[in-house]
Amino acid sequence: MFTCPHCQSELQSNKSRFGLFWTCPSCKGRALTLELVRKIVSPVIANKLWQRTITGGYPEKRKCPSCSNPMTEVPIITDKKTVYLDACKKCHFIWFDNSEFRLLPKKPQEIKQPENEISIKAKQALAIAQVQLMNEQQRELADCEDPSFILALLFNLPIDASDEETENTPILTWILSFVMAAIGLFCLFTYFDVSNNLIKYKEIIDNWGLIPAQFTRHFGLTLLTSFFLNSNIYIGALSIYLLLVFGEHVEDVLGKWRFSFLTFCSIFAGSVFFVMCNHSSTLPFVGSSAGVTGIIAYYAFKFPFNEVKFLYGMRGYYRWASQPAIYVFVGWLGVQLFIFWKQLHGWDIMEPFSGIANIAGAVTGFLFCLFDRLKELKTNKQRS
Repeated sequence: MFTCPHCQSELQSNKSRFGLFWTCPSCKGRALTLELVRKIVSPVIANKLWQRTITGGYPEKRKCPSCSNPMTEVPIITDKKTVYLDACKKCHFIWFDNSEFRLLPKKPQEIKQPENEISIKAKQALAIAQVQLMNEQQRELADCEDPSFILALLFNLPIDASDEETENTPILTWILSFVMAAIGLFCLFTYFDVSNNLIKYKEIIDNWGLIPAQFTRHFGLTLLTSFFLNSNIYIGALSIYLLLVFGEHVEDVLGKWRFSFLTFCSIFAGSVFFVMCNHSSTLPFVGSSAGVTGIIAYYAFKFPFNEVKFLYGMRGYYRWASQPAIYVFVGWLGVQLFIFWKQLHGWDIMEPFSGIANIAGAVTGFLFCLFDRLKELKTNKQRS
């Protein structure tokens, strides 16, 4: 027996052409399984609903009609208004109050015709349309106006494929990316001697890079200033790209101040850990990968099932390869652990990367996400 979470009445089972669902005779609410919702509701809305349910961060108020565990109250923005739906992680039950179900955009349904009613010309037209659709999918980047898709093709970069839209403008992410790009361009000009010998690129690295044996220089500011310098222009550009792709979601969740604190702690942890492992080195260390890694780590653990896509192609034939964010991050972390092990033994096989600093940044991002998760559990426990 299923119980209405609103008025505690016994729910009645109903059957539609999509499957079974349950309605309340008193308040007119209804309970549907997630599988049934995916058949009826727009895929964008259904994916966003379940994605927000499993990532947490939303209040848990009503009890599930099936297992009586607290359901997550998830806000869904439609064309008409914001709808607050209740979803159970365990039973995959979605509860709709009266009229809420009608507000959600529905999935267009296919009308199947009997085989004998389809003419030969219609079959030929359908086959041609399917071939054209396949060709368009294979060359979907040719007409794509999004620069991130073009970059993904040219350099095989990851793309956040989730349909989650940020609720706030990621101002800090943009500002930080702009500052990194501006300093990178300035250093590039000095490297090619555009500054007419007024300042040298090597002088900038020597003065503001992190030297482990002299980490207290400039009152310890080199622990942070090294973040804005890069010894490799391609690695610097990659860091800016990853910050723009993943940073906006992290800033949207954490807010501006906590996002700034996460970035600061990741940079600081990466620098301190690098100094601890290379305390006698007199070579300057630069790179923004530790700070960006902390942001990526938080994203991967906060949104573990968001799809991250990579595009690969050959001779005009393109295919997407997608994996959950946590899988991609774990694979990348394994590479960093290997680099860290090599660098710890004095074999600096990849100069542009510092596995030592990146591991510290990743741990910082994980700890921030763990702290938020524990805080959410404590809050939900107090409410229940």
